[in-house]
Amino acid sequence: MNSVNFSPRFHDDSNKTASRTVLDFSTEGQREGGTKIAKDPPRPEGGDVSVFRLFNQNMFFSKLFAYRRLPHGWDGYLAPPPSDRAIVTASAFLVTATKKGIVPTRLKPSVEGGIGATFKSSDRTRKVFVEFFNNGEVFALFSDGVAEPVSLGFQPDPEGFVRLMDSVREYTDAGTA
Repeated sequence: MNSVNFSPRFHDDSNKTASRTVLDFSTEGQREGGTKIAKDPPRPEGGDVSVFRLFNQNMFFSKLFAYRRLPHGWDGYLAPPPSDRAIVTASAFLVTATKKGIVPTRLKPSVEGGIGATFKSSDRTRKVFVEFFNNGEVFALFSDGVAEPVSLGFQPDPEGFVRLMDSVREYTDAGTA
């Protein structure tokens, strides 16, 4: 039977000038006999993607709820931990987004206070960085690394999430057209 470990491990990411504690969310497990399994299950081609979505949702929620335990200054400086409000807002968005097939490539706590999610085009040239702030605000930064980045605010409600999902999909798909 395959097992996957979603628990966070703390490790010291230090160099000669600074020492920081970083969360390492490993989703790599082991099969019987010690063979490593992939971090994500392969996306089914043309078939049912519900297992893939469920896996991603579980992984994301495991991360989000682990972030609740971060102490003040978790980044080695003065970063506040994500608030329950930021976690709930990010969770609500991720449930809707993963159902629509929009899956972030990265989900991390934000040093600004909240949760950050990154979405990338398939060729990785266009990125959308979404911040779910502790005060409930949601902003997205759209960047292709060439033009001036654009930042937009979105309402943290179902209609705002639909607008945000449409914007993420349109922007990241435009990089592959």
